[in-house]
Amino acid sequence: MRRSLIFMVVTSLCAARAAELPPPSWPPSRNGILPRAEYVLQGDTTLSYDGLSFEDGTIITTQGYDFDLEIRQSLEIKGTLIIRSFPDDRLPPQPAAAGTGRRGHPHFGAPGPYPAADAADREDGMAGGTGERGPTGIPGADGFDARAVTLRFGPAATMTGKLVIRNVGGTGGTGGPGGIGGPGGNGQRGGKCAPDPGRGPAWPSFDDLPGRGGPAGQGGPGGFGGRGGDGGRGGMIVIQARSKGAHEWLITVELSVAGGEPGKIGPGGSGGNAGQPGPGGPAGELCSSKVERIGAQGTYGPGETKGMEGAQKGPDGIIKVLSD
Repeated sequence: MRRSLIFMVVTSLCAARAAELPPPSWPPSRNGILPRAEYVLQGDTTLSYDGLSFEDGTIITTQGYDFDLEIRQSLEIKGTLIIRSFPDDRLPPQPAAAGTGRRGHPHFGAPGPYPAADAADREDGMAGGTGERGPTGIPGADGFDARAVTLRFGPAATMTGKLVIRNVGGTGGTGGPGGIGGPGGNGQRGGKCAPDPGRGPAWPSFDDLPGRGGPAGQGGPGGFGGRGGDGGRGGMIVIQARSKGAHEWLITVELSVAGGEPGKIGPGGSGGNAGQPGPGGPAGELCSSKVERIGAQGTYGPGETKGMEGAQKGPDGIIKVLSD
């Protein structure tokens, strides 16, 4: 199901890219010459010629469409002709970054779901909780699937030059970036300066201090990078050669229908911000300090350097050479 959904997206992306390019200009006569250029298909294409000549360095990019070429008499390649499924740098778009982890619990360790805003009298505030790890990045899209490249030669056809057909699956897309770690929780406010019932008449004392604010919670670690997309399916190459010369020439032809390479793992997310330190408890008139003792500052969460593995190479395609 995942591959079928990705395939619909990939197909629309292929069509969108092809629409941005001018349509290929194929020779209109039975004998044609194609000057050196890249010819990018915009749909399934079938061509038929008595003779066809390619200048050296010509490239035909199928974009995952079917390409069928019939040569009845002569195929002349003045150097090298490359028929390929996709450019080497053609990748599905990378997913957006994942979201942010949840904030750490305020006053970490406090009893109950709603801890008191202030610590008990004279007590230091509790520390804020560590932020949660950022979400894992979205998996990359699967690579584009190659289709069929078919070459059909007549019984008397002759062929010269170097032909390379790379009808390979597209490389999987890069995984999405991991999410940012959640911010740390805020520290609890320290307890106020107040009498100690255990002292009896000895209180008040100028040695009493209000509680220190709780330390700020550390930011959460960044999320893992998303898994790369699986490689696209290798295509099919069908060559119908009915002459002795064609079979001898085919020995020199380079053919590849390998499945696409797996996509790269997405980058890990950055660490979350620290929480706010708790303010110190309020000082009473008889406390020795009138300055609030603010809690310790927190630290940023650690950034993540790892991602999810498991992307697979795409399945290889099929090569068929027919003699009749």
